[in-house]
Amino acid sequence: MRQMQNIGRLVGLIALFAMPASAEQTPAPLLGHSVILNWTETRSWRPAGDGGVPHRDTLAGSASAYLGNEGSVTGKYRSDVSVNVQGKPVTNSLSFEGGHWRFDGHALVGDYVSAQGVMRISITFSNGFKDCSLAIIYGKPKGMPAFVVEGWMKEHYLLESASVTAQKCSVQEGNVSGASQ
Repeated sequence: MRQMQNIGRLVGLIALFAMPASAEQTPAPLLGHSVILNWTETRSWRPAGDGGVPHRDTLAGSASAYLGNEGSVTGKYRSDVSVNVQGKPVTNSLSFEGGHWRFDGHALVGDYVSAQGVMRISITFSNGFKDCSLAIIYGKPKGMPAFVVEGWMKEHYLLESASVTAQKCSVQEGNVSGASQ
């Protein structure tokens, strides 16, 4: 699977599926805490076939994961994608609650899997779990040359690049985002 480490998400679709993590998997200092993520990303797309034009868009994203006292992990995701369509600015906003979150080694990860590819949010911790940083990894679907999305006019696009221009990751006590358990 080809991977690109960048912050980002799908244009038009995103969902992080719920899956509880066991208390043994969640480090004790994170129990009862929230991880809050915010970022801005610039992405480049190219048409996957006939139709469409190469273009760039801007994504303002946020996500949060609550690590419950019993070890369950739930999350929320929101994005605002802005692009010019036929010379007019268009913004698409999406929000989802849930999260397929779990610990993978020392990283908290949340996966989104679809026919378009895979997006993984990976959060690493430092300073005794008081600080964190994030990365996004895109994976292409089987048989496709890159991560693919459906465009504003129903044409398909391949992700060429995604770069983060700003990011913030913090750990806070309590269920700051109000994510459902």
